[in-house]
Amino acid sequence: MCSYGISATTKESWDEVTYRFVVSFDVTDSAMVYASYATGFIPGGFTETCSAVETCIAFDSETNKNFEIGFKGEFMDNALLVNGAVFFTEYKDIVRAQVLPFTDAFGNPGQQTVNINAGVSDLFGLETEITWLATANLRFDLFAGYLDHEYDEFELLGVADLCGTGIDISCLTVPFTPELKFGGSVTYEHEFAGGSLEWYTSYSHQDELETSVFNSENSQHMERDLWNANVTYYSPDERYHVAAFVKNITDDRYRIAGNSIGTLWVNTYWGNPRSFGMEFAVSF
Repeated sequence: MCSYGISATTKESWDEVTYRFVVSFDVTDSAMVYASYATGFIPGGFTETCSAVETCIAFDSETNKNFEIGFKGEFMDNALLVNGAVFFTEYKDIVRAQVLPFTDAFGNPGQQTVNINAGVSDLFGLETEITWLATANLRFDLFAGYLDHEYDEFELLGVADLCGTGIDISCLTVPFTPELKFGGSVTYEHEFAGGSLEWYTSYSHQDELETSVFNSENSQHMERDLWNANVTYYSPDERYHVAAFVKNITDDRYRIAGNSIGTLWVNTYWGNPRSFGMEFAVSF
């Protein structure tokens, strides 16, 4: 740090006792319900890129508490598998990176990225998975998930009026939590040329999600619908296989992230367009 005219020497340590309790009950020989309570944490630390004494202090550990109720069952002689869960998670002392101004030893202005404990958030979610073995050769897989993640408290240094409530910016959307996800796949396998041929296709949907703490314009992972397919030949001894595939069949164009560079421009990242390919694999 001497090139910035500061020298900071300090040390901190973090420890946390985490635990999980689970209670389950067998409804039948092939179905059960359960409830669990668990805690977790991300250790605190120091921001390596801090450039001022005030920002070279440690940030505390981020902690969470999770409560979950779920169901797991097998039906129709194990041809139908159903899993489902409802969960709630509370996060405290959320660690967020923030860009702050500073002035170096020569009086030149600059920017520094520091980590701070920004607030509290609550996450409510639903998830379900279903697998149906319709025949010995035909399989269906389905999944769906719902998330509602909101800040209870959210404050960052020097940030004000984004929500019209002073330094409280809890109206912003929590990053990387799409509200809705769902999809499924179909797999069909049959004998072919002494070995087997597997046909597979899948579809998935994901709602838009934020990738920026400040929900910056053009930084969102856009809503997307993806359809993929492949066909694979397995040798009689399954030692090798050959596959042909196509991804993003409908050539859906969607942004996966964007990084705002001040008021100058936005670095934008896009998902892969429609693509074709083949692969060959050997097992030893």
